[in-house]
Amino acid sequence: MTAADAAARTDRGLRRPGNEDAAAAVVHPSGAAVLLLVADGVGGLKDGAYASNLAVDAASDAFRGAESGFVDQVDAALVQVNEQLYERSGGDDSRLSGTTIVALILESDKATVLYAGDSRAYRWRAGAIEPLTRDHSWVVEQVDAGLMSPEEAEYAPQRNVITRCIGVESRIELDRRDAGPVQPGDILLLSTDGLHGVVTDDEMASLLSRAGTAEEACGLLVDRANSAGGPDNIGVAVARIPA
Repeated sequence: MTAADAAARTDRGLRRPGNEDAAAAVVHPSGAAVLLLVADGVGGLKDGAYASNLAVDAASDAFRGAESGFVDQVDAALVQVNEQLYERSGGDDSRLSGTTIVALILESDKATVLYAGDSRAYRWRAGAIEPLTRDHSWVVEQVDAGLMSPEEAEYAPQRNVITRCIGVESRIELDRRDAGPVQPGDILLLSTDGLHGVVTDDEMASLLSRAGTAEEACGLLVDRANSAGGPDNIGVAVARIPA
C-alpha cells in the first residue's frame, strides 16, 4: 500500500523578506515508494535557502535514482550534503550554512523518518494527530535532563535553539525512526516551525480532517499559519494513504 496522493508547499509567510524553507513530495518512478521532505535554513547562518534547497534536491535525486534501499540512499545523500556544506565553509564559523531536515520514506505499508533539527513529522489517524519526531533542541535536552518542565520549554526564550542540523559540523548522524505500519486513511505530515510553531496540534488535525486531497491539506495549513500572523517561512509536505 503506497500513497500516490502526496503534495508539498512552502510559503514566505508575512514577516520574512525571503523564503529559506524547502519542501518536496516525490513518488518513485516505479510507484513503489513515496518521499516527503521539508527543510528550514538555519537562521543566523549564511545562505539558508541554498542549504535547504540543496538538501531537498539531493535527497529527491537519490530517491528517484534508487532501485531499492530507499532509506539508506536518502540518508547517504543527506550525509554527503552535510559534508559539502561544511567543506564549502572551510570550517569558518562566519561562512557556515545549515538546514534542518525531515525525510519520510513510505514503502508498502511502512514509514521511516530521517531527521535533524526541529522540523517535524506527524501522523494523523482517525481524527487524532501524533508526533513521529522529537526536536533536536536545547529546551528538549533541558526537559529530558529534568531541568525544565514541558510548559516552561514551550515559552522559553531559547526554544528555537537547535542542537543538530545539516552543514555546521564535519559529520552528522541523522535520527532514524521506524514510524510503524501505516493504515488505510492515515495522513502523514511534515512541517517546519513556521507551521507547528503557531498552529496547534489540534488545529492541524482539524484541517487535515477537512482536506479532500494532499494539495488541499497543504493549502489549508499554510493559510492557517499565515492567519496566525505568518511570523516565519512555512514548509509542509503531506501524503494521504488511500482509505
